[in-house]
Amino acid sequence: MSSLFKHSLLVGGLFGGILTACGETSVEDDLDPTPPAPMNVPSQRNPFEGHPELSPEQVIDAKGPRRLSVGQLERSLDVIAGLPVGSIRLPANLALTLGRPDYQTITQRSFEPSPLFMKFMMDLGGFVCDVIWNSDAERPVSQRILSGAGNDEAQARAVWFRFTGIEGEAADASIQGLVEAMNRAGAQPRRRAMAMCIAAATSSEFLLY
Repeated sequence: MSSLFKHSLLVGGLFGGILTACGETSVEDDLDPTPPAPMNVPSQRNPFEGHPELSPEQVIDAKGPRRLSVGQLERSLDVIAGLPVGSIRLPANLALTLGRPDYQTITQRSFEPSPLFMKFMMDLGGFVCDVIWNSDAERPVSQRILSGAGNDEAQARAVWFRFTGIEGEAADASIQGLVEAMNRAGAQPRRRAMAMCIAAATSSEFLLY
């Protein structure tokens, strides 16, 4: 914020001549009146008074929404896809896209939800959802991730909860969006399941915090 400066222009004048007013008031008396009593201005209260001190580790760096880190994304997708921990490993040559430092062109981690990252997640979401669909074929119906829930809404709620942990009334608006994505994909079961899965995998509720 730029500083604002206030400039005062003092204009002085000399008044001469004979005063015709009554009494013995001098020019000096008029120019030097009795100073006013000082104002008793209360000190401003410290807005942080009474709040506990925070260590540097406890200070929250509030810079708006951030996306999952590479490690968080890999482990989350392992769990969502029902794979052993460590199964999904994103290539190191994607450092620029993922915000992971390669210490050549990038020296600091980035958690900004950039358009480049979101484009990457569209591609990755399609790959992961395809893996889940193929793995479902080897699972009992009751354990399938993208099918077997009975109807579209129940399946959408199961998938949404798996990706985001959101359920009940808090999920209602999102569930409607997933069902609409399924309907736009047509009648083929795989296409419907993929549309629902990719919509959840690229949602801000999953990727951002």
